Amino acid sequence: MDHGAYVFCRPVDGLVGQHQFLVLAPSNPTLLTGFTRPIAGQALCVIGAYNIAGYLRARLFAPSDVSFLTRKLATPGDPEVQTSKVELQICLPGSEDPFLQCITRCFSQYRTFEGSSGELRYPDITEQLDGSRFNSNSWAQSLLYWSQRLFAPAKNTIDFNGLDIGNDRRIPQRYFFP
Repeated sequence: MDHGAYVFCRPVDGLVGQHQFLVLAPSNPTLLTGFTRPIAGQALCVIGAYNIAGYLRARLFAPSDVSFLTRKLATPGDPEVQTSKVELQICLPGSEDPFLQCITRCFSQYRTFEGSSGELRYPDITEQLDGSRFNSNSWAQSLLYWSQRLFAPAKNTIDFNGLDIGNDRRIPQRYFFP
């Protein structure tokens, strides 16, 4: 996998719908110490948000996401696992590590809300279409959106093939940086 940030989209186990998550591939893994693990011979960071105890909580290395990433790396042509590289507008290829660090800072800021009165509730299946609710797709795209606002403009796929509801909803800035 080339260095940089990627958005992945995979089917949700046992449900209709898609789940988006991020994969960070630093050129210098020591810059993301504590955020990377070896996966398929490369230091990678897998970040996503999930329904945990009824709340939208961010985690590293969810087994379901790591499994799909491993499958994608082993069989690049697998159409079930969709991916898109984030293309920064002002960086030279291979110099995305500061942007990846920005993403991990925004991830860490989001985690400070867990257990607080400001924590976001995960919508149940009937609430998924409500435009004021946020889910894992909203979270992945919001993390990228706010990281790009702090760092540099970028292009990435927002809406993948399939039912990735909520990809167009942005979680407020305060969750990702004060």
